[in-house]
Amino acid sequence: LLTSLQLGAKRGVAGSSSNLGGRGLGHTMVLLRMLRCLRVLRLAKFVKWVRPLQLLVGSIVSAMWAVLWVILLTIVFLYAIGLTAARLIGHGYLIEPQDVPPAAVEPFRTV
Repeated sequence: LLTSLQLGAKRGVAGSSSNLGGRGLGHTMVLLRMLRCLRVLRLAKFVKWVRPLQLLVGSIVSAMWAVLWVILLTIVFLYAIGLTAARLIGHGYLIEPQDVPPAAVEPFRTV
């Protein structure tokens, strides 16, 4: 279900990029679609008036912050474990250098 403006932009007529000096109707249509998507923000007013909905949105936002912190701490933890394991393996504390198969030494000679 394409509108006539979208069809015109696809065919290169009625204000295409060659007619408007590079900007084009396509960029304008994208901007209008983005502005149309912002109409959803009008629902924020509705959230203020309905107390249970306000509590639900607040709970979801707090849960998202908690998940963000969990992800951040997981990344830091995995990074620290990776550094520690690389040091221990590199200095021969976990695996003796003679026990390492030659196929594993070849790609990681400089490590």
